[in-house]
Amino acid sequence: MTKSIITLTLTMLIFSGLHAQTNNVEITNQFFKAYEEMDFDKMASYWDDSLKLQDLIVAEMYKIEDTYYGRQTPLELWKQAFSVKPNYIRISVREQFTSGNFVVSDLSFESSSSNNEKTAITKGEMFTIFKFHNGKITEHYDFGDYYTWGRQIRSVLKGEHHVNYPEEKNLAIAQAYIDAYSNSDLEKMSSFYADDVEFKDLTAKDVFKANNFEQNGKEHVKSFWKGVLIDPKAKYLNVKIDGAFYSASYVMLNTTFAMILPASWTGGKENVYVQFPIKTILQIKEGKITKHYDFADYDLYHEQIRLQTAN
Repeated sequence: MTKSIITLTLTMLIFSGLHAQTNNVEITNQFFKAYEEMDFDKMASYWDDSLKLQDLIVAEMYKIEDTYYGRQTPLELWKQAFSVKPNYIRISVREQFTSGNFVVSDLSFESSSSNNEKTAITKGEMFTIFKFHNGKITEHYDFGDYYTWGRQIRSVLKGEHHVNYPEEKNLAIAQAYIDAYSNSDLEKMSSFYADDVEFKDLTAKDVFKANNFEQNGKEHVKSFWKGVLIDPKAKYLNVKIDGAFYSASYVMLNTTFAMILPASWTGGKENVYVQFPIKTILQIKEGKITKHYDFADYDLYHEQIRLQTAN
């Protein structure tokens, strides 16, 4: 095969991948539009028959199942949840990126609800993550700012203006944990873990085609981070929290990850700098992290490496 044919083949593969990702973003935003219109049958039309839908926070708050499979049961539950429809729903995309087969969206979600003569307008943040296969959503994860919405509704409709949530203290734990992460302080990081801590980066697992991005147990998670943070000896690492919210035992973090990559990661190229967003979800119970989930923009990560290592 000649060099020109190889180049053409690679170019076609790249554009094919970009086209698929563009379609996935379009489908994602069509789903949000159907949500605004409260057209739940149309929403379900974007789900695959094998759908996995998960909302860990709602499950914890309302003592229900956290994961549903297939299209029909989630559709019925969604219709039931909106049996009394709000006056309107508005969804604005604050940030959105593709990462392999994933589309990660950081949303501003606003709605209006009325009770007799009172009307409450609620607004909060939500992370919604879709995984796609052949143009259909096969995995759907929501992490919502439900505490903020609940506070706003109770304030207007019930006159309860001083609502306290004991889980607010988890924000400080999350900040201390990310500070340890930014300082590559593995011992400090692991001091926050529960013995049965669970780590997942499903975007990394999808992009890098490796199973080590799912770990269970304190020692396994610690060993994973040792391979990422300690063994390569990065010249520079910084993890910055750009915003945070919490609901139930979960803290949701908008973070920016920045690093000068070890030369062993870049084929010997020195001083390759990457900076990209990661949506981090931490479950914290009794002062210990029981879950750490990441959804990161590895498409941007790879593009930055490509630009800096091109000859």
